[in-house]
Amino acid sequence: MLLIVFFALHSVAYAVSEPRDALRERPAELITDTRLGREDVRAARASTDDILVKFADSERAIRVRTNGRVVDEVLAEYQSREDVVYAEPNYIAYAFSVPNDPYYSPYQWNFDNPTNGGVHAESAWDKTTGNGVVVAVIDTGVAYENYSQNWFNRYYLAPDLAGTSFVQGYDFVNNDTHPNDDEGHGTHVTGTIAGTTNNNLGVAGLAYGASIMPIKVLNQNGSGTYADIVDGIIYAADHGAKVINMSLGGSSGSQSLEDALKYAYNKGVTIVAAAGNDGAGTVSYPAAYNTYVIAVGATRFDKTRTSYSNYGTALDIVAPGGDSSVDQNGDGYGDGILQQTFGNSTNSFNYYFYQGTSMATPHVAAAAALVIANGDASTPDEVRAQLESTADDLGASGRDNVYGHGFLNLEEALGGGAPIVPTDAPPAVSITSHASGTIISGGVTFKANASDDNGVTKVEFFVDGSLAGTDTSSPYETGWNSLSVGDGVHALTAKAYDTIGQTSVATIAVIVDNVNDAPVADAGDNQTLTDTDNNGSETVTLDGSGSYDSDGTIASYAWRKDGTLVSTAVSFSQSVPLGDTTYVLTVTDNDGATSTDSVLVRIVPAPSEIEVFNESFEGGLGQFVNDSQGDWYVTTQRARNGSRSAEVDGRARDSALTSVPIELSGKTNARISFSWFIENGFDSGEYIAFDVSKDGGATWDEYGRLRGNVDQENVWHDESIDVTGVSNLRLRFRGTVSGSSEDADVDTVVVTGY
Repeated sequence: MLLIVFFALHSVAYAVSEPRDALRERPAELITDTRLGREDVRAARASTDDILVKFADSERAIRVRTNGRVVDEVLAEYQSREDVVYAEPNYIAYAFSVPNDPYYSPYQWNFDNPTNGGVHAESAWDKTTGNGVVVAVIDTGVAYENYSQNWFNRYYLAPDLAGTSFVQGYDFVNNDTHPNDDEGHGTHVTGTIAGTTNNNLGVAGLAYGASIMPIKVLNQNGSGTYADIVDGIIYAADHGAKVINMSLGGSSGSQSLEDALKYAYNKGVTIVAAAGNDGAGTVSYPAAYNTYVIAVGATRFDKTRTSYSNYGTALDIVAPGGDSSVDQNGDGYGDGILQQTFGNSTNSFNYYFYQGTSMATPHVAAAAALVIANGDASTPDEVRAQLESTADDLGASGRDNVYGHGFLNLEEALGGGAPIVPTDAPPAVSITSHASGTIISGGVTFKANASDDNGVTKVEFFVDGSLAGTDTSSPYETGWNSLSVGDGVHALTAKAYDTIGQTSVATIAVIVDNVNDAPVADAGDNQTLTDTDNNGSETVTLDGSGSYDSDGTIASYAWRKDGTLVSTAVSFSQSVPLGDTTYVLTVTDNDGATSTDSVLVRIVPAPSEIEVFNESFEGGLGQFVNDSQGDWYVTTQRARNGSRSAEVDGRARDSALTSVPIELSGKTNARISFSWFIENGFDSGEYIAFDVSKDGGATWDEYGRLRGNVDQENVWHDESIDVTGVSNLRLRFRGTVSGSSEDADVDTVVVTGY
């Protein structure tokens, strides 16, 4: 299988050799809310049912029904009457959608801004938020759930995605059903598409009513294989995604990749991919497969192409990707795309400005969800035509290789002008049981609240798109047997119908857990310890805290040795004899399932002799210290071994060189060896002496002395001295010399405990 690396594309505006964190701007949580109010303007639209007429004898205007006649004709009729002061259309007003998320304005300039309008998100929100459309985010995963794979791999739901709808996805990197983000890129991308909005927290998402299908194909380093990408595309197409977002790319084409794109396209999936961040005149793959994919380039705040954005014949459209090197909108931050993700660990959430075609792509994926939800398009070709034909033309007139068909314009893509207002508002629906993320088993009851200005006819309940039940009266509920599906995350959807057939949906994720997974026992690593005090045993700590239960809790721990229970604690300490001893840990979960693990503890006797001290003075006085006279130093004049020794000369008067305390590693006896030397200039009464203290320097005993005119001079003397009953060993050399031409040397001091 050909492996080609895919790279996450959020950081290319700087040199790619820089660390990722250096490419992020300051966290937005440090920003104070400086939102500026602004007036939204929409084209006026008149009611076709009535007009307002002010008669001369009336205090105020009254409604006059048109009875199906053309409004202009009725107006002309009343305006011509002498008893009418004025007659005018009964204009319709609309609620303007401006989110209450505190960082939305002015930091999300890419959605809407008073300078150049961004992608005109607010006009789009007046019409739809993407309800009912599933967008697959094929990336590094998404921080969509609180999940502990084990004690060291723990994942958390991003706070600003807590109200986002998620449907079941898949992790093709680790081959499991928990596509959690361990890099941060996919979470940031998801926020742009469908971050929780109007929750008085953080930032907004562009199609915040859409549902997200997280699909992990990139690892924690932001790279992955074409094989996983292919599997992710096919999974999304087979499990109900209507839009696929791929903020990733590679430099080479692949037949298997093209086949997967064709498969999804033929199943009616709109595929959106990043053009790439090389600043090159060719578009990356899979975006380059123009037949099946909408290729997205990146622009700055001023709608000019960013320096990093790829371009070329395959480019279809551009959207805000950000440029962190400038602050064109004047908000005090580099003009990146702001969303929530995590930093160095999966629970350190913050708001980060990212830049790249990775950031531009989710704008277009969200736009695809909005036009599908609004009924403007349904097939991939219709979605493409709707977005490209309504884009703001930039650069050369018509489509060009720098901006494609132009800059994304949601106001035009969703019909432009005044919103299309239905004659009856759609129903409102919410799931009241269960809460998102609830673990369920066996038979359960799903409940929902639904309301409408004219009435609700029914509420249908779906699990993973399959009808689970219908209720026609409030309170709306249905029973469901969770044994009909496998364990894992499943999407629960409530769909409400009003009296004219309009619908609204609410979706949450529930976790089915009917089969109790056994816990995992972890008794720790095997241990080998030394009987340091030679008493025939050693104290060992055994720790079972690495044990875990993926679908419950561990209720009890039991440690046994040779079948005999020795402890019920998570961890404990015990004296273990010489030799090999095996301990078996059994853990039991809250449903009674058990698991075992064993640990081997080996206690070995301490060696009969062990070298505990060695000083050859090659690096200085080392483990010895001068007294206040300071007459000892290191010399290269002579050495017993190596090239240096410790020397005393000058007018030393019993000048001492004392060792640090010497740890005997449990031994009480010591063999001390060293070499020393006196020159032939030594006179009677001059000497070098060796002392030993067994009590850390409180008392000293002299164990040897070289004397001038008595002992042999100008030769090295090798000594070996045994001392017993030692509690705290220190060594000392003392020298008395009358002149600087007389030297005494010490070298290679070694202590062996036994």
